[in-house]
Amino acid sequence: YTCYFVKGNKEDYWINYQMNGEMGWKDKDSTTGSLLYTYTHLREKDISFFKELPIMKEVCIEGMPPITICHGSPRKVNKKMKPNDEETLHILEQNSTDIILCGHTHIQCKIEHNGRKIFNPGAVGVPLHSGGQSQFMILNGIDGEWKEEWISLCYDVEQTIEDLYQSGLSEMAPYWCRVTENLLRTGEVSHGSVLAEAMKYCKEETGECIWPNIPEQYWKRAVEVILGK
Repeated sequence: YTCYFVKGNKEDYWINYQMNGEMGWKDKDSTTGSLLYTYTHLREKDISFFKELPIMKEVCIEGMPPITICHGSPRKVNKKMKPNDEETLHILEQNSTDIILCGHTHIQCKIEHNGRKIFNPGAVGVPLHSGGQSQFMILNGIDGEWKEEWISLCYDVEQTIEDLYQSGLSEMAPYWCRVTENLLRTGEVSHGSVLAEAMKYCKEETGECIWPNIPEQYWKRAVEVILGK
C-alpha cells in the first residue's frame, strides 16, 4: 500500500540531538530518559529518513478532494490545533486544501469552519481522554467525499504496561513511565501537564527552571500531587 510520512516533534528532537553532539540528555531522568532510550535504538538510516521528511504534505487521490497531512500544523510540527482557537481557524482558512489531517494533541477531534475541516484521529499508543482505549480514524472515500469513521478499541492494557517495565524504559525514565502507566489505564493526565507542574516546583525552589534540567525530586513531587503516591 502507498504510505505517506510527515515529520513530527519527536523526529525533530532526535535530529537536533544528533546535530548538537548528543549533549544534554541523561539516563535515569524522567525529562529526557525516554527520548534517549529511543535514540539509542535508532540507526543512522533512521535519522537520515527523518531529515528527509516534510512537515506537511498534500495527498491527492484520484476522484477525491485533496488532503493536507501534518503532525502539528502545516506550518509547525509542535503546534496544537484546538477547537475555538483563532490561530487554528486562520491556518484552516489559509490552507491550500479544505481538509487537514493532523495529530500532536493525542485527542480525537473534528473542527469545522466555513466548510473546511480538521481531523485529529487521536493516538493508537497513548491517547488522551480515551478511557484507556486505543484510538484512530479511517477516512472512507464515498461518492467523491471523505467520510470519517472514529475508532476506539479495547486491548490488553496490563500486558502493555508489563512490556513497558520489562523493556528497561522505566529505569531510564522513572516518573515518565509512572505517568505513562496511568495514561494507558485511564486515558487521562498528559506527560506535558506533569512536566509543567515539575518545572513549576523547580522554579519555586531554585529561581529558574530551563528544560531539560529538571531534577527527579520535582518530577516525584508532581507525580505524587497529580496522580497520588
